[in-house]
Amino acid sequence: MNISLLKLAAYIATGGRLAGIGFTRLAPAIAAVVLIFNSQTARAADEMAAANSSALRLAAIFGDNMVLQRQQTIPVWGWTAPNANVTVKFAGQTKSTRAVSPEMLPEFWTLQSRAARQIKNTGMVVTTDLADNLDDIHPRDKQDVGHCLALLALNETYGKKNFACSGPVFKKMKIEGDKAALKFDHAVGGLASRDGQPLTWFTIAGADGKFVAADAKIAGDTVEVSAPGIEKPVAVRFAWDETAQPNLCNKAGLPAGPFRTDDPLAHQPGSPLSTAH
Repeated sequence: MNISLLKLAAYIATGGRLAGIGFTRLAPAIAAVVLIFNSQTARAADEMAAANSSALRLAAIFGDNMVLQRQQTIPVWGWTAPNANVTVKFAGQTKSTRAVSPEMLPEFWTLQSRAARQIKNTGMVVTTDLADNLDDIHPRDKQDVGHCLALLALNETYGKKNFACSGPVFKKMKIEGDKAALKFDHAVGGLASRDGQPLTWFTIAGADGKFVAADAKIAGDTVEVSAPGIEKPVAVRFAWDETAQPNLCNKAGLPAGPFRTDDPLAHQPGSPLSTAH
C-alpha cells in the first residue's frame, strides 16, 4: 500500500455541539477526528498522537488488525482539552483544527448577531429562555419563538414602534472602581430578572484575563458587575457558555443575548460595536 496517496481530513469536538450545526453532544471532553485512509496500525495511531500539538489521546480501538473500507471516511475519536489547537500528521499530510469548547457556540451567536446588524432586512431573536432540553437544539415551544420574530418584523419592517421588539443588547462598559457598569440598548423601562432571582451567568476578569463568577446587580438601565479579588476589572462576559440559561431581561420580558466586552472584532474599523467598550 502506498500511504502517500491517502487523504486526510480532521475535525475535533469536545463536550458539546459543533458551533451551531447540530453536532451530536458527546460525553465531557470527548474528541472526534475524521481520517480518510485505507489501512491503519497501532504504530501509525501512535505517530498521529505524538504529532498532535495538544496530546490527543486516541481510543484504544485503533490498532493492529483493524479492517477498514478503502476510501471511506472512518471516525476516529479520542480525548483532548477544550479549545486545544490540534494538528494531525499522516501520510505526508497535515490538518489542523481547534477542539470545540462550551464557548464556541456563543462566539457563533455573536457573529450571527453582528451579521444581523450589518445586513439589511435581517433580524435575530434570542431564545435562551425557551430551551427546555439542553440536549436538543430545537426548542419545542415554537409559538413563542414565532412571537418574538413577529415583534421584530412588526417593528423593523412595518414601523410599529410602540412596543419592545428585542431583549437588552450590550452597548458599552464603564469601569467605576472595582465595578464594571454595563449599559444596554432596548432597555426602555429598565432591566429585570426574569425569575426574580439574582442575575446569573456573569463573569469578570482583571488584567490577568482569568474570568471568575461575578455578582451582578441591576441599577435602572445599567448592570453593575463585580467579584471578590477583582480590584480593577478589565472585561465582562455574559452567558458565555453553550448551556447558559440566564435570567437578565427587559421589562417586556425579552431576554438579553450573550456578549463579551473583550470581543476582538468589536474594535475593528466599521464594526457596529467599535465604540461600545
